[in-house]
Amino acid sequence: MLKIIYSVGLRNFNKETYNDSSFKKMSNEEYEFIFFNHRENLGTIIENANMLDYLYRNKDKNLLKTYDELKKLINSKKVDILLVLGDNIYHPEFLKNLDVYKVLMSSDDPDSSYARTVPYLWAFDHVTCVNVRYHKDIPVKMTDKLIEWGAKRATWTPYGVIDGLYNPDLTEEDIFNKERQIDILYVGAFYREKVNALLQLKKAFGDKFRLYGHWGVKFWGYYLLKGKWVWVKPLPVGSFVSTYQNTKIGINMHLSGELGNGRLYQLPMNGVMQICDCADILYEIFEPGKEIIGYDTIEEAIGLIKYYLEHGEERKKIAAAGFKKAIRCYKYSNILYNTLENAKKGMITDGIIYSKDGKPLK
Repeated sequence: MLKIIYSVGLRNFNKETYNDSSFKKMSNEEYEFIFFNHRENLGTIIENANMLDYLYRNKDKNLLKTYDELKKLINSKKVDILLVLGDNIYHPEFLKNLDVYKVLMSSDDPDSSYARTVPYLWAFDHVTCVNVRYHKDIPVKMTDKLIEWGAKRATWTPYGVIDGLYNPDLTEEDIFNKERQIDILYVGAFYREKVNALLQLKKAFGDKFRLYGHWGVKFWGYYLLKGKWVWVKPLPVGSFVSTYQNTKIGINMHLSGELGNGRLYQLPMNGVMQICDCADILYEIFEPGKEIIGYDTIEEAIGLIKYYLEHGEERKKIAAAGFKKAIRCYKYSNILYNTLENAKKGMITDGIIYSKDGKPLK
């Protein structure tokens, strides 16, 4: 059995979904998951490599406490693989001395690559990315870019949907037969690049369009100056599934046309018909026209939303087909197992043929 530390920096609002209990459920005869919240002592996100380097060189007590806890866990549990998700807090000089196979599961590419990914690549044995391509105007796969920047190995790993963010009892019949009350939905953090499009949607559909997210002062500071006003509040984790499964159409958009955010999978997993940007590469994830609908401009998206609100049966067919694909391919547990299969191949290539408990790797 391979023992894996899943190291992630949690915000308060996602502790209900990502916790020790949820990862113990994913443990099986091949893999034992050990959950580790690497933000517990720090209390904040380390925004970039410069900040991490400053804390490391100045021997920040909370950072070093976290490092000590991780090392003790690795040694006491005889851990084989360290998975680091999202905001990496481990300095390369610390990582290089850890006797584990190290995997960075990056979710910030390409917009934060030079701040949160590139400086660490040399210290990891493997890096995964959630986005398909580097940029809409630069036709290069994200994995190829990571290799170019110095990654030893790089694989694409879809975001997927973790237990707790969908209802496993939902069926195709429910999608066809149960009426949904919310016409259009978008749930996401504040990004200046997206707000004008979202305000256009609000103007076009009014109360039919539900908008949720952790926007806070970043939004108010920017848009009060512009004389625009819209009230955006977070969607509580406890209301996530019920809200999604009461929604007809979900709008999705990306920062740089990279394709690969969480909404891409959460919407269909909850039976929502998805209208998404990145129309030219949606085929990498879902079948356009059958499982998802693509758009190139927000004006086109508005027209598509109007059409599918008027043609309910067509909408339900697309929602059901997207749901089937998501359930089959994008459950987070299955994605994690695939990631570990790739990690095992890398370990064997590096000459690691036994787990620390003496079992041969296959």
